[in-house]
Amino acid sequence: SQLTIKQGVIKGVNISQLVFNQLDQFGPVIQNYLQEKAQKKLPPSLNKDTQLKTFTTQAQFKDGIVHLQHIDTRLDKANAAGDARINLLANTLDLHLGVQLDESISNKYVAQIIWPVHCSGPLNAAPKCSVETRLIRKQLEKLAKRTLEEKAKAALLKKLNLPDEAAAKALARQKIEEKKQQLQQKVDAQKAQLQQKVDQEKDKVEEQLKNKLKGLFR
Repeated sequence: SQLTIKQGVIKGVNISQLVFNQLDQFGPVIQNYLQEKAQKKLPPSLNKDTQLKTFTTQAQFKDGIVHLQHIDTRLDKANAAGDARINLLANTLDLHLGVQLDESISNKYVAQIIWPVHCSGPLNAAPKCSVETRLIRKQLEKLAKRTLEEKAKAALLKKLNLPDEAAAKALARQKIEEKKQQLQQKVDAQKAQLQQKVDQEKDKVEEQLKNKLKGLFR
């Protein structure tokens, strides 16, 4: 069943801060792959707990175990998605999340990285959480290829003095609007001409009718 929580908390650990701190370790690696610094723009001063600002999931309960699938949650300066297993009999939590930091605290390249986070432990204490860094390099390889393609395309467009994709779309929309306005003006002009002809014919008929009436009442 669908489960929505407007506000929640995971006590004793801040997952956003945990991932954010990885930029110190992975900064050189990210720069090597992406030729971009993984700068920490706004080192967040975050609560010691993980604030779940929004939380939605599909919950299933069976034999004392709650399975949370398709978790979608908003954290401090980050979004996260994943799944969890809560054993009510053993009173334990096993949580897997993919965390994406906001672009506002790094850059658009780092914001595309999904940081795998695993948390486990008793429900009545702070869970132990860690970032599974072995999966990051594969993401960086794919991201690096995409980033290089984007930069090469941007460089080529600049060299050819062509607009980038966003500017090209905006220009295309502008041209479409101009064309629509031109067509509308043409249609309005044709309507005006047609109305003028109708009015002229109407005046002509009325004049003929008046002349005939005059002839009748002489």
